[in-house]
Amino acid sequence: RWANGPCYAVSVTGDTAYFGNGGYLEIVDFSDPANPVELGKALLPAPIRGVAISGHYAYVTDGNDGFHIIYISNPLSPSEVGFYDTGGDALGVAVSGHYAYVADYWDGLRVIDISNPSSPSEVGFYDTGGYAEGVAVSGHYVYVTDEGNGLLVLDTSNPLSLSAVGVFYTG
Repeated sequence: RWANGPCYAVSVTGDTAYFGNGGYLEIVDFSDPANPVELGKALLPAPIRGVAISGHYAYVTDGNDGFHIIYISNPLSPSEVGFYDTGGDALGVAVSGHYAYVADYWDGLRVIDISNPSSPSEVGFYDTGGYAEGVAVSGHYVYVTDEGNGLLVLDTSNPLSLSAVGVFYTG
């Protein structure tokens, strides 16, 4: 397991930041930005690459180890409650409703059903054609950065069968 190390990802809810510190998911209160206070942390097997917060859970990716669900209702004692091995190199993550969208590098975009946090399961997939690294969700669309292929826009109306609706080639 990795201890302290590089910081690749952060998500903020209110005055609380959730970020990767090597393999630690750090939970820090920034209500007084000049004097941040560590509330708690959870150690994962590899450096954290993506963090998304929804409700009482942090959804975390840590490269080729996969996708983790951390219960954060008590930030002083966060605990892992679910895990899914994406098969690739899990980097970016975004959450909408009962689904997590994981940018899985050479393995495209994975759609993970998170309705049962202790037993996440893959329900959809989209081959981006390149190297999916970043992901964001807004409404019925998921936006995926795909290294040399630019920004892909996928329709999530049916998360079990994503369809491309646009692309912005970045050159």
